[in-house]
This record gives sequence, C-alpha cells and structure tokens, in this order.
Amino acid sequence: PGAGPRADRDALRPEPAPAAARATAERPEPRAAARPAARPAPQPAPRPAARDDRGPGPRRRDPTSIDARALSAELREAEAEPAPRRRRGGRVFGFLLAVLISAAAAGAYLERARIADLAPEAIPYLDAYAEGVDEARRGVETGVAELRRLAGPLIRQARDALGV
Repeated sequence: PGAGPRADRDALRPEPAPAAARATAERPEPRAAARPAARPAPQPAPRPAARDDRGPGPRRRDPTSIDARALSAELREAEAEPAPRRRRGGRVFGFLLAVLISAAAAGAYLERARIADLAPEAIPYLDAYAEGVDEARRGVETGVAELRRLAGPLIRQARDALGV
C-alpha cells in the first residue's frame, strides 16, 4: 500500500519492446526502396487495465492523505542544508553613501569661501546652495518654535501631573 505517485505513473507506461522485435521493426523491407516511404499509422495510447480479474490496478493517491515518511525525509533534508547567508552589504553601503553625501554637502556649505577662491566660476552656484541651506535651517527653527508654542502647555501639564 502507498507505493506513491511514481508507482502509479510506472504502472501506466507501456512495456518496452524486446531487442529482437525492435531490430526487425527497424530493418526496411526489400521492396521498400521501390515505393515511397509511407508514414506509419499512429498507434493509440495504451488504455489502463480494466479492473476485473487482473487485480485492483494502480492505486490512486488520496489528495488529502499525507505520506509521513516522505514528508519527514524532506524536512530532515531541508534542515540539513545550511541556510543561505543574508548579505547585509547593501544596507551598510547605502548608509555610508548617505553619510558621505551629507559630509560633502556640509563641507561645501562650510567651506564655500575657500571653494570660491579656488573656482570663481562656481560662486553663483555656491551662493544659491548656501541660500537654500539657510532657508531650510530657518524653516526648521520656525517649525521647532511653533511646536514648542503648541506643546508647551501640554508639557507643563504633564510635568505638574507627574510632580517633576
């Protein structure tokens, strides 16, 4: 019982012809050269054996049944294989790239006078960049001041309630 799906497939395959029968089938007839080669008639696919006195025939697998041995073997095999190492280089590379770009941007902002002395044609671009950074810094300062104004009473209430 439970021979598995492979046994089911093998039971339905036709038996290979013996070597002597194949050899005679491959030899052309002596008169075959005189007439054009005819295509052999297609052979019908073998039908599965009827379930009569020849036995119960191949056993079909119940799709809801589980072959515990095969499943256990597959799980043991999967556990024996080492898990592939995860590459973390992408995250580290991305972080380092962001730090490098930020450092270059901060250096360009802080050293814009020296860069302007070395490359006078870059002055308009450096000035525009410095103005953008100053505007962003003022926006952050304004946002923090507004947040303090709105959250100040809530922070005082929390301190009073906690006794801090």
